[in-house]
Amino acid sequence: MKADTRTVQDIFHGDRRFVVPVFQRPYVWELEKQWEPLWSDVEATAIRLAEARTNAHARGVEASAADQSAPPHFLGAIVMEDRPVMPGDVDTRLVVDGQQRLTTLQLLLRGVLDALDAAEVEVKLRARIRKAIKNDEEVVRENELLKIAPRQAEHGDFSAAMSATAPEVHQSKFAAARDYFGTAAASFLADQDVPADPYSDGSDTEARAALLAATLLGLVKVVAIDLEDVDDAQVIFEALNARNTPCLPQTSSRTSCLCGLRPSISKTRSASTTRCGSGLMTTVTGGLGRSEWDTLREHGRTGSSGIGLSPSSGACQVE
Repeated sequence: MKADTRTVQDIFHGDRRFVVPVFQRPYVWELEKQWEPLWSDVEATAIRLAEARTNAHARGVEASAADQSAPPHFLGAIVMEDRPVMPGDVDTRLVVDGQQRLTTLQLLLRGVLDALDAAEVEVKLRARIRKAIKNDEEVVRENELLKIAPRQAEHGDFSAAMSATAPEVHQSKFAAARDYFGTAAASFLADQDVPADPYSDGSDTEARAALLAATLLGLVKVVAIDLEDVDDAQVIFEALNARNTPCLPQTSSRTSCLCGLRPSISKTRSASTTRCGSGLMTTVTGGLGRSEWDTLREHGRTGSSGIGLSPSSGACQVE
């Protein structure tokens, strides 16, 4: 595998897609536990950047050099696996771990763009944010415009939340996240206590907008782990999540819920089968081998529905 520190701009600029496998859990991040702390961290990072730029400007230092002294905010790790595509198609990655972070970053950027549009800040500044949430419509197909391809069950709500016109807040958790981040960004732009960017030639609002964009694109960072052909995605996933809530409390066994998979998976494991929507839910006790994990990933690629971890099993789930 290859691990590297990347900014939000590194991850999202350029035509690319991040596909969330269908076997991962739904989007679960929420206001008090994740959105508010994330925004507080972004705001604090932006203020540190303003202070670094103010000090550097007073010494006659270039803005680019000033930004090097501003501490970044690390959001955590994401694990990705290349998906084969035809020459000329959009670069596509399967999200093995980190889908909650990537999805939230997109909703954060969409909310910030709402605030920048409402404040009518410089067009080029807004374009930098828009470039991070939307692929080039002159190059990619219409169904590939968004950077994130969520689980099929969430596709409609996510697409609506990322559209030019904001949906009703109560429509989905995605819509609520966009609304929260948009409101928070608008407050930031109007906050007279936020130090102005001395390198900006515009109004105070323009200066704060420049700070916010620079923070989000350049100072919010993740550790991006790219899997290679020799890497076992399940082993890496389990290692990353080993310190989270035990899959089965006080036991070393692992219980997964495989819904609608080929029967061959459950034949080699202790299993019980129950009804799962329109299909069958097989609760499997024990680890999955590489071939079975490959089957899970293949279902994710081909769009088979109904694969997930049992909410009643206490199973670890992907962030």
